[in-house]
Amino acid sequence: MKTTLIPRGVTPLGRYPAKMAAFFLVLLSFAAHAQQPYYDWRIGGGVGLMAYQGDLSYRLNTTQYHFPAYTLFIEKKISPSLGIQLNGTLGKISGNDRTQNWQGNPVMDNPTYGRALNFQTDVRSASLLLTYHFDNGRLLGRYVRLAPFLFVGVGVTDFAVYGDLFYANG
Repeated sequence: MKTTLIPRGVTPLGRYPAKMAAFFLVLLSFAAHAQQPYYDWRIGGGVGLMAYQGDLSYRLNTTQYHFPAYTLFIEKKISPSLGIQLNGTLGKISGNDRTQNWQGNPVMDNPTYGRALNFQTDVRSASLLLTYHFDNGRLLGRYVRLAPFLFVGVGVTDFAVYGDLFYANG
């Protein structure tokens, strides 16, 4: 049987207990700071689908004219309830009187089939929002997994329409 002797002057915190205790207190203070009830900044993004429904689309019956949309946002929390958010979105929409069904066949019963109009538009959007979060510790707990929010703000949308995609001279 082997016994291990602890050298004289060595404590469970090592040879320098005061320095080790101070080191652990500093670590604990960082850990406590990381557990703040709300984040100062939030950054996020998303991917979705943009589709056009109007006089140039007989039905939403095909994915031929559906395009991906991308959005990014950054939010600065000014209190546990309020935040200021900046959003940006990029996408594309398109429409065509001569649509196709899921099998790729022309939809002949479209009342505007003979008109044969079409377009494609790049869409860019930006907005500045004031958000109110319900997970503020008053209405809902601060650490809920899913919480609603309200927002109000202003936005701008920019688009460039390109018509008659099939023939250069109309």
